[in-house]
Amino acid sequence: MKRIARLRPVVILVSALIMLLACSNESLAVPVDFTYTADNEVRNVWYQSGSTTVAVPLGPGATDWGQTDSFTLNLMVNTPYHVIWQAANWSWEGAPGGFLAEVSSPTPLLGDGLLSSAQWEVAFVQGSVAVPDWATLAWSPATEYGANNDPSTIWYGAAWGPIASIAGEAQWLWTALNFADPGAPGDGDSVFIRVAVEPTAPVPEPSTLLITASGFATWGAMAWRRHRRG
Repeated sequence: MKRIARLRPVVILVSALIMLLACSNESLAVPVDFTYTADNEVRNVWYQSGSTTVAVPLGPGATDWGQTDSFTLNLMVNTPYHVIWQAANWSWEGAPGGFLAEVSSPTPLLGDGLLSSAQWEVAFVQGSVAVPDWATLAWSPATEYGANNDPSTIWYGAAWGPIASIAGEAQWLWTALNFADPGAPGDGDSVFIRVAVEPTAPVPEPSTLLITASGFATWGAMAWRRHRRG
């Protein structure tokens, strides 16, 4: 019983170390990069976490769909976020609207990153609004209108190639009604595009935890032996 009592501090120390290593990523913030463009313009950008909404400054390419803009957010790992763009189409007869984006991180926390696709969501509001009533937006899956590197899209032809700085596999997105469809969003209307982002920190490998815990256990055993001999 005395031996168990003497080893108890070592056991507690090793257990605390394992918990610390496993939970240390919870408060980690990582940079996440967003690169985007919209035909014809981006009017606003926000990011949301819970009930908090924060505006992101627009870049110089907001009204030039052939030019990309980008920004970086420091996001907490294991925390869900939405990033939302408000775009508009200065439509003339039959002209389409489109949105193209890539989300990436210099850390491996997002895996291969996120490219605009039908997994993103869109919402359509008639008329221009500065800040929408978020609770009333009717979100639905975005409609894909071709990849950035697809020569058959209207954007590839107009830009003489894919949009630089965005992966070729990223899809041009808009509402289901587009081009000359009756009721498609036009000049003065607002289309909102959003993506869910939740960086996840890598879990420490079991070998790392085992090596660290073994080291502390060995140190504790040596200290106990010295104490017993003394």
